[in-house]
Amino acid sequence: MSDGAGETGGAEAPAATHAVRLFAGERSVLERIKHVAPSSRIYALTAGARLYVLPFDEDVQDQVHRALGTGDWPDEALHSLSSNDLQFAARVSEGGALAFAETHYEGASGTQTAAFWQGGAMILAPHTIDTATALSRTPAVWPINAALRLLGVQASPPDDEFTTLGLRHWTTNAEIHRRARQIA
Repeated sequence: MSDGAGETGGAEAPAATHAVRLFAGERSVLERIKHVAPSSRIYALTAGARLYVLPFDEDVQDQVHRALGTGDWPDEALHSLSSNDLQFAARVSEGGALAFAETHYEGASGTQTAAFWQGGAMILAPHTIDTATALSRTPAVWPINAALRLLGVQASPPDDEFTTLGLRHWTTNAEIHRRARQIA
C-alpha cells in the first residue's frame, strides 16, 4: 500500500516505518500557518513541486495552541488534531485548499488519516483507515489519496496521489526537515 505501508502497485516490500503528520497545499496557503506558528517550515518534496508540505510537529501545534487555544480531542479520534486545530485549518483554507495527512505505519500494519478544507469549509472530515481495511479497497478511496486528489494532485498509474506528491519517499517529519528542500 503506497500510502505509507510501502507498496506501489503491489510491487515493493513494506517499508519499516512511515510516520508523518503534515499539511499540504499551495505555498500561499501554508504561509498562513506560518503567521501563527513562526517556527514552521514549508518544503518541496519533489523537483518542480507546485504543492508543498508543512510538517505539523508538536512544536508547531503547540504554537497554534498558545495563540488560539487547545480545544478538545474527541475520545474516539484516531488522529492528532484537536477541535481548535480543525477550526484553524478551516480559517487557513479561506485562502485556498488545504489537506492534512497523518501516517502511523510499522511494517505492513498501521493507519493513515486525512482531511481536506477549502474556502473556509471542511470538505473531507478527518478519516482514519487501518491497513487491513485499506487493502480491501481500491487505493483511490484511501483517505490520503482522496484528500490529495481534492487538493489537485493528479496521479498516473501505477503511482497514486501519495506517491505523486512525494510522500512515499519521506518517512518521518524529521526526515523532511533534514533532507527536503525548504522554500519558506
